[in-house]
Order: sequence, then C-alpha cells, then structure tokens
Amino acid sequence: MHASTLSLAVASGMLLALFSTTNCTSNLSVPGGWSAEKPGDVSAQEVADAVKTEVLRQLADARPVPSEFVVVKYTTQIVAGKNYILKIRVGPGRYVQVDVFRSLQNTFTVKTVLRDVMLLAPLRPAAPSITINT
Repeated sequence: MHASTLSLAVASGMLLALFSTTNCTSNLSVPGGWSAEKPGDVSAQEVADAVKTEVLRQLADARPVPSEFVVVKYTTQIVAGKNYILKIRVGPGRYVQVDVFRSLQNTFTVKTVLRDVMLLAPLRPAAPSITINT
C-alpha cells in the first residue's frame, strides 16, 4: 500500500470510529417532515377540542357512542400552517386517529377520521380518499 493510500485508510477509519461512538440522533425534525410522537398535552387537546364537533359528527353512527375525547399521543408537521395526527381515546380501550390541518389564519380542517385504531399503532398520515368517476 502506498503511504498516501494508507493515510487515507487510517483517517477514514478514525472518522468512522468517531461517528460510531458519537450519538448522532437528534430531536430536531426534518424540515417538512413529521415530528416524533409525543404524549397528549394541553396544546394537542386544544386542537382536538377545536374539531370535536366535526369528529363526533363523523362518528355519529359509532357504537358504543364515544364517552370521552382525550388525546393520548400526536405528531405534527410544519407546512403552510400545521398538520396534526392525533390519537384520541373515545372510550375504554377505543381509539380514533384524526388528521387535522391548522391554517395560518388559525382555522381547523378535519382531513380524515380513522376508527378502531390500536393504541400502539404508529401515527401515520391516513391515505387520502380518492373518488374516481367512470
């Protein structure tokens, strides 16, 4: 091996060792990406409360009727406004996922309501519904 090749190999190995021993995880989210899941808090509950009437309207035929409306975890995405995915407990052992958009003008739009989701299921954006006219 030439000396320059050996130096490069040693330097590469040292750099690899440095990165492998350094904690490269970060709490910073990727711009436009979804945040890490967080436990429900006051700010997430305020969003849920703002859309509660619409969500309950969409769950009007649910049996048993929702007996509570508590955010247990959520994630957010900064866009031209803010997207939220909320996991809401609507009864003992019963959860829904609600995708909400909060505009820059502070108006809320319910994008989707998914019923019967599992508590431990990860929060992911719901697939958009598509209407195909034939």
